[in-house]
Amino acid sequence: MDLVGPILTIASCLWNCTTKQAKYICDLKENLELLRNGSAELNNQSQGVRRRVRCEEITQHMKRTERVNGWLQTVEDLEREVEVILQNGDQELQKKCLLSCCPRNCRSRHRLGKAVSRKIIEVSDAIKKGDFDDVAYQLPQTAIMELPSELKKLRKLKCLLLDYTKKLKEISTKGISSLSCLQVFSMVTDEFSPFITTLYDEQALLEELERLNLGDLRITILSTSGAIKVSESPMLQKCLKMLSIKHCCDLRCLQLSSSSLGRMNRLVKLEITFCKGLQEVEIINDTRLIRNPCFQSLHEVVIWMCDLLSHATWLIYAPCLQKLTIADCSKMATVATYTQIEDDEIFSSLQTLHLQNLPSLKSICPGSLRFPALTEIHVDQCKSLKELPLNAGSASRLKQIKGTASWWNRLQWDDNAIEEAFRSKFIEIPNNDDDNE
Repeated sequence: MDLVGPILTIASCLWNCTTKQAKYICDLKENLELLRNGSAELNNQSQGVRRRVRCEEITQHMKRTERVNGWLQTVEDLEREVEVILQNGDQELQKKCLLSCCPRNCRSRHRLGKAVSRKIIEVSDAIKKGDFDDVAYQLPQTAIMELPSELKKLRKLKCLLLDYTKKLKEISTKGISSLSCLQVFSMVTDEFSPFITTLYDEQALLEELERLNLGDLRITILSTSGAIKVSESPMLQKCLKMLSIKHCCDLRCLQLSSSSLGRMNRLVKLEITFCKGLQEVEIINDTRLIRNPCFQSLHEVVIWMCDLLSHATWLIYAPCLQKLTIADCSKMATVATYTQIEDDEIFSSLQTLHLQNLPSLKSICPGSLRFPALTEIHVDQCKSLKELPLNAGSASRLKQIKGTASWWNRLQWDDNAIEEAFRSKFIEIPNNDDDNE
């Protein structure tokens, strides 16, 4: 009887081992399908990460993180290995002759089944690791003071990024114009200092850029002559992707014709900041725009520190505008006023509206609007704003209205039912000298 226990244990181990090994063979077809589906899911995920990386590298001029870069390389290697295994698996499943049952072929199928099981686990792990909050990081500012003279020799150069080069004081315009294959030129700054000025000849640079057949231009303009040049140049307008007009203190009026707006169909982001003398952005011959809205790609607008600007009515010609920020404009009385545009077309894509330190602001726009895409309103230090352009049918997707309690209590509504409907969306923010309003 003493021998029975060990024998049963050995038999049980052999049975479990045999069953496990046989499972690799019997489940091969099912596991190959699982691996194929998992590989397709991983491929879709990696393509999505690559799109995010490309977007942030190109539009935000950021650098992909080492973690993301390592994951993408791992996925590439894994996809190649999976492709080989799937090909071998399909060939193995096509063997129909009796020889496929011989010990040699069983061993081959067993090895393949085991490899398939391992790859299913690796693919699953890769999918879990591919959920990234951040895929890139902002590059530091550079202290470069002049471009190398050898730059003009790069005849096939397609992309030139000079962002955050705030100390750059010499740009060889002849060197830029010699880059006949250049498609992307970017020279933007996030510098908020009110004393920033150009250290190079901005007018000459713009004239050289006009001579190139650019497809993507992102630029910060720091002079009134530069702003006027852009507003009058068809060649620059048609390739503008991001335009920032800053510190043009003697710019009184920025005029844009309807044809100019039509050419700016690639413009995604527009910033107008620290233009303390700017009184108006004027749209000339705008009767054409009533039927044919322009700024078709404009998604984000920032207006900041423009003390004499009283309205931004030109924004009604941006049907795809998603994010609007207006701050520190002491004379801003209304965001937009209009009489000829259909109400349903105005701000129909707007998702976030941020208004801050606008002491003269009395209205956002006449009457009420639908705001079908609006999710957030943020109002701070706007003591004269006592109405929101909302009614019972407005902003069905609205998630929050941020503001101080004292501002919310001063708001006037057409009826109590509307106030109650939006009260649940209200989120109180701390006072910023709001009690002195």
